[in-house]
Amino acid sequence: MSNLKRTFERNTFVKEDVLSQIVEGNRNRGFNFGWLLAMGLALVLFVSGLQWVNAYASYVAVDINPSIILTTNPWEKVVEVEALNADAEALLVNLELIGLQVDEAVELIIAEATEMGYIDLLAEGEVAMVTAYNRDKVDEKLSEKIRERVQERLENREMAVHVVGHEAVAEQKELANELGVTLGKVLFVQKLMEKYPELGGDELYAMSIKDIMVKIKDLRGNGPDKAALAEKKELLKLRAENAIQERAQEMVQEFREENPGTELTDEEIIRQEVKERIEEIKQNRKGR
Repeated sequence: MSNLKRTFERNTFVKEDVLSQIVEGNRNRGFNFGWLLAMGLALVLFVSGLQWVNAYASYVAVDINPSIILTTNPWEKVVEVEALNADAEALLVNLELIGLQVDEAVELIIAEATEMGYIDLLAEGEVAMVTAYNRDKVDEKLSEKIRERVQERLENREMAVHVVGHEAVAEQKELANELGVTLGKVLFVQKLMEKYPELGGDELYAMSIKDIMVKIKDLRGNGPDKAALAEKKELLKLRAENAIQERAQEMVQEFREENPGTELTDEEIIRQEVKERIEEIKQNRKGR
């Protein structure tokens, strides 16, 4: 077996080795070296492209009550998903997010959280927090872009949920100054330590976010019992469905008492109430 073939079978794409093996293997065969160099260059670009596609670009934290971190590549596609609490573990059961654009993944998380009762679409002030981190700090531009796209997706679904960023308290700002790290790093590390206290203490602030996520994988091991989580998820959805039906009946009754003689159907009343809340969210976004 040639060295080049072994290289491909082991997936050890070291550019210099591959090129040298191509040239060496054909040196004594009278091949056109210009063609060989072109072939080698194409291989280098192919291998580099594979590495680039899977490179981590940023981490997107989603907080409702379930807390989830999505790892994305440079094209903002989800390559890894990490649950930060038991609620998130249940939510993620049978939810395929890998390979989706990050805004689509966040939309599905919020929709699933709604079905499980963590968000009440008939209540006022329902919020989902979404923040992107890059190079150990909050990426404000990317965060805002993702939030805007997710907000549009939710409005198209007629879901009255306000997508906002994470806000820091004074103690977190003081800690960031004391440790000499970014505020985003403090928010990120503290979020992870809530789920994994065994990760460590202040030494985490000296690690890159990428290295911390690798450490989490080691701690997680085989992961939770998916069958038990699936059962929990279905129970939560059933409870949420019953609760939303009761809430809808109360809303319709209240509307009819305030608007006697209305010709609107129950469904039209509910849709009108939801649209009014979506419009309030739009106005709040314009006023920021």
